[in-house]
Order: sequence, then structure tokens, then C-alpha cells
Amino acid sequence: NGSIAWPEGPGAPHRPVYSARRVDRTANTLQVDVFLHSGGRTTDWAAAVRAGAPGRGVVGLVGPMGGGHLSAKRLLMASDETGFPAAARLLENLPADATGQILLEAKDGSACGYPLPIPAGFRVTWLARDEGDALGPATEAAMRANPDAVVWFAGEKGQAADLRAAAKALGRAADDLRISGFWKATA
Repeated sequence: NGSIAWPEGPGAPHRPVYSARRVDRTANTLQVDVFLHSGGRTTDWAAAVRAGAPGRGVVGLVGPMGGGHLSAKRLLMASDETGFPAAARLLENLPADATGQILLEAKDGSACGYPLPIPAGFRVTWLARDEGDALGPATEAAMRANPDAVVWFAGEKGQAADLRAAAKALGRAADDLRISGFWKATA
């Protein structure tokens, strides 16, 4: 059927999906950001890899995938750390006259220091997980307050499912929703 048959078992490759931040065809380079945080195969790899090092520096690419750039005039963006690189790419490529709201959740809120480009016309709210802030409920409330905005969410899979259900209950058009679970909480 044309799909890739990936190896299974202990030697199977790690196949997460990441967003390309920049492609420079002249220099033949591709920039992918990884938000470093404790836990996870990719963050461990990214912290250890060194340019020119044999073996661990080998990366396979498949794509393109995903929804591409957004052309929304009004945007509600909500993300935890796992989605910050994808959020940055989208924000860098929005139409100049786009406006909206951005909700960002990190362990320590804005103290995480990730350099997100915030376009004019957007207001940002940082949520600190360690202080009890929660991205899911904040995003649902913001969806109600921004009925005309395209919704882009990147976070935990259970929160994503809850937001899809809330959006459906609000009568939101599926074409205006980009709700993705980037990781799954363990019990």
C-alpha cells in the first residue's frame, strides 16, 4: 500500500515527529529544535550528540508531514514545552496582520527561557505547572472567549482528546482545529 514497514522489537528505530524550524537550501542545512527536559529518548540523545561525532549523530528523515503553515487571521495557540519548537515555527510564518492569544505552559512558566518569537497583535499568558496552572482547562476557557480563532494545541494526549470533545460541544468547525497530543502521561 506504499506505507513504510518499520522494524519492530528491541532494535526498532525511535520515530517521533518533529517540526523543521528552518531549511537553508544554499547551505544544505535543516534546523530542528528540541526542548531539553528531563526524561525521554530524544532529549537524552540531543543533550549527548556532538557535531561530527560518528554513530549517535546519524538522523533519518521522512516527510514532509503535518499541516504546514497556518494562514489564520485569528489564532488561539496553546502549548506545553513539547510543542514550543513547532509553535515557534508557526509563529514565525503567520501572516503579518494575524492576531490572537498564546497560552504557554512550562514547569516554571516563563522562567523556562525558551525563545519564542511573539508577533505584534498577540497576547501571551505563561502558565507555571509547578504553581498549579493547567494548560487544558486554560485552553478550553480561551476557546470559549475566542470563538472566531483557529485553535492550535500541542500537549498531552488526554488533554488533546478533552479539548477536541469541548470544541465539538461548542460547535467549532473541524477545519479550524489543529489539536495534537505530542506525548502521553503515564499513570
